[in-house]
Amino acid sequence: MRIANGRLFADAATALPPLLWTKLLLALLGIVVLGIGMAIMVVLGGRAVKRLARHRTDASKPADESWYQRPLDEQLPDQGADGNDDDA
Repeated sequence: MRIANGRLFADAATALPPLLWTKLLLALLGIVVLGIGMAIMVVLGGRAVKRLARHRTDASKPADESWYQRPLDEQLPDQGADGNDDDA
């Protein structure tokens, strides 16, 4: 293969059998398509995360910041003697 005069691909195309050359080109095309798809997914995912980050909680309902200071028996639902919290 010669690199002179920009004939690298032309020489490779004539050196390889047509079926192998076609498989090579389709493999490269697949890599390019997957790369573009991944870039699009990153952009769309970033927009979704930015939209979620702009969302604020309602100011009329203050968040319960002291949940970790209360004993567990106030936080867990009542359970029966068998350990189930079934009402029936």
